[in-house]
Amino acid sequence: MSVHMILKPTPPFRLDITVWTLRRRPENAIDFWDGKTYSRVLQVHGIYVPIQLTHSGDAASPQLGVVAEIPLSNPGIKRSIRSMLTAMLGLNVDLRNFYRMARGDAYFI
Repeated sequence: MSVHMILKPTPPFRLDITVWTLRRRPENAIDFWDGKTYSRVLQVHGIYVPIQLTHSGDAASPQLGVVAEIPLSNPGIKRSIRSMLTAMLGLNVDLRNFYRMARGDAYFI
């Protein structure tokens, strides 16, 4: 059974950069990025749930499409997946102050 949802990260947000920080090492066998889709398996309510995320919009108005494959209807699983992804990807983190600070610093340019 496929569960679909849209997540709206706090801008600015880019899925490609976020996944790059999660992967860190080329031998990472958990986080997969094919240049467009981020895939991994989450453990939710004791069930292994394959997920796929795609980014639409730009960094200033991002949206993430999520598809999760669950073996059976499970009340609350969608909310749990949303919560896990929000924490894991920092979807509620407001980076505007960081970007303001970094804009004037030669190290970050």
